[in-house]
Amino acid sequence: MTRIVTAGRVSVGQNASLYLPEGPRQVTVSKIDVRRRRAKSAESGTTVAIYLNGLRSADLPSKLEGSGAVIDADAMRGTRLSSR
Repeated sequence: MTRIVTAGRVSVGQNASLYLPEGPRQVTVSKIDVRRRRAKSAESGTTVAIYLNGLRSADLPSKLEGSGAVIDADAMRGTRLSSR
């Protein structure tokens, strides 16, 4: 998932809640990439790719496209990750 860190800091190993349309899921940040390079943390204002443990593909909204199901990017808009 690629997003901008809007406040504070995100770090590898940090526990957080991912707020999905169906409700929150408890996750752990397993990896962070900043500009396609691995990072241990990222500060507010940084665009990051965040990899999460504790999330299954069945937890994400999907839609049929082509010959299979893909993550529904429109349904994912507005999702947020929070450590609070």
